[in-house]
Amino acid sequence: RHVLETANVVSVRDQGSLDVLRDLGLQRPLVPVLDPALSMRPAAPEQAALLLQRWGYQASGRPLVLLGFRYVRETYSSDANKVAAVVRLARHLMDQRSADVVFFPASQHSSQHAEDDLDFGRAVLRELKGHRQFFLVEEYPDPELSMAVFGRADLCIFERLHAVILSSLMGVTVFAIAYDEKVSEYVKLIGPSLECMTSEQFVAASDYAWLERPFAAAMNRAESHSAAE
Repeated sequence: RHVLETANVVSVRDQGSLDVLRDLGLQRPLVPVLDPALSMRPAAPEQAALLLQRWGYQASGRPLVLLGFRYVRETYSSDANKVAAVVRLARHLMDQRSADVVFFPASQHSSQHAEDDLDFGRAVLRELKGHRQFFLVEEYPDPELSMAVFGRADLCIFERLHAVILSSLMGVTVFAIAYDEKVSEYVKLIGPSLECMTSEQFVAASDYAWLERPFAAAMNRAESHSAAE
């Protein structure tokens, strides 16, 4: 609070952050500034197609669903349970909804395992080994290329904030899994077009009723892609 009181300017990117600072007793003016990721532009679609081909995916006419999940540090959350929930979701999408599924890692850290999304994706892949409709992107593309890949999907189900932001800019249907309030705050900013549930709700869900509306939108998008081709 003392440091923020003495700064020349203090900016926040969402109402939740502003509320936290007010709760801490900060009374000075606060400047709302949208996340810089909102100003980014995607790479060429051809680059996205090449990246997906590099990791085994070829357009098949089936809906393409991108998944992106992360580990968390909080002790109340079980990484093993979340991996198992993502495996179940992927199986449901492939076996019950005839979709292709690509796991897309969004963030890594030089030393903190909780930031290594690719390791999470590999844990999912081990459970789905041999399933011909599941693919893992084993690299961390730059944000512009990531955006282009998101634009080729029919549905994105993402947990990372910036994956949610960048995919929402591409006109694709996005379902956010909020591991932190900053994700749900962004969903509130976007409005009813972006749906969300918490990570805990996702892991505990006993069925996929939450998937009905976004997957219906994904099917419509997939059909329009096929018609255009």
